[in-house]
Amino acid sequence: MWRRHLFLRMFESGSGQGLSPDDMKAAMESLQSEYKTLRGAYDTCFDVKEHAKLVLDYYNTTLNSYELRAQDLTGRGINASNLLDLVGNARSQITAPLKNGVNSATNSSQLRMILYQYCLYDGCANGTNFHMATKFEAMRMADLLAAMSQKAAEQGLSSNVSAVQASLNAANTEIGSWKTNDAKPDQLKAAWTDIVSAAKGSHGIFIALNSSGAD
Repeated sequence: MWRRHLFLRMFESGSGQGLSPDDMKAAMESLQSEYKTLRGAYDTCFDVKEHAKLVLDYYNTTLNSYELRAQDLTGRGINASNLLDLVGNARSQITAPLKNGVNSATNSSQLRMILYQYCLYDGCANGTNFHMATKFEAMRMADLLAAMSQKAAEQGLSSNVSAVQASLNAANTEIGSWKTNDAKPDQLKAAWTDIVSAAKGSHGIFIALNSSGAD
């Protein structure tokens, strides 16, 4: 393509006699420079688009994994409809618009912008952050606690249940305060501290119920 452009330039001098060797050399160097610039832009766009596709694949694979975990709870008789709804919301609010944006982007700048517009976890400073990990684990702990609460009360473990619920309430309050903003490291740490506390408390209840022989 650029050779054809050079050929045309060679016959565009005002005298009609063509370009001089020096002018021809300068024209060729100019066209080669233009070609390298365009090629670099193309390669950059290609690399960013491939990266965007990898991000999408990762998000989809991750959400499939979360869905399987929720289905596993359902298979064990634990109501996990809230977790399945969460996965569905993540797909509609994050992966769907991200995919549309990637497919419609025409240059690397648009691709970079769309990648920082929709984050499944955190990291989008001026975009939509779904906080999938913290939301899912807090909900999962709540579902497990609900499944054990009645038997726990019958075994005199109501205070243990209340302690776990308090940790979950604190975690949910923290997570809810972020809305769709990018959570700061200290905010994430606070939420995970409460979630881990709830997990330990739930595990303690589970062990106690097993030791008592409660079904």
